[in-house]
Amino acid sequence: MTAFSTTRLVRILAAVMLTVVALAGVGAPAGAGGWAVASLDATPDAEAGTTEDVSFTILQHGVRPADLDGDVGISLVDGMGDPTFFPAIGTGETGHYVATVTWPETAGRYDWRIRMGWFGDHELGSLEVQAPDAGSFLAWSDLRWVALGGALLLAGVAVADLAMARRRRLAPA
Repeated sequence: MTAFSTTRLVRILAAVMLTVVALAGVGAPAGAGGWAVASLDATPDAEAGTTEDVSFTILQHGVRPADLDGDVGISLVDGMGDPTFFPAIGTGETGHYVATVTWPETAGRYDWRIRMGWFGDHELGSLEVQAPDAGSFLAWSDLRWVALGGALLLAGVAVADLAMARRRRLAPA
């Protein structure tokens, strides 16, 4: 090789190295600050056909409550992949939201997620929507009223029996 071609080869290698270093320096834009986590306040009962308030908190970086203006709520996905979105509103406490969710009429397993605005979705996994308890005609809260009514009826019978017994004792023979 001549001196000219060696110099040219060195320049080409230097240009390639400079290009590689420049491209490595550009890289992808920084993604810091672009993530959050969400957590439910409590796991809902999810009974088919009922409506329930579901509250949750969104924390940016898992620490700081995130104040989001829109596109926040609960998304429920059926077996066909069709989502139903229930928008949430802020409760006044930064990062805390509540969505009024109407559970599907059909019991079964549904995927669900919390939509967190520009942070994207936080997957919650699957949720079992329970069928209404058709086996009992009364709920426990109704049973106390039935018991109270029965007690009042028995008390009335006892008072009437006492009055009749008193009349018999006082009646002339």
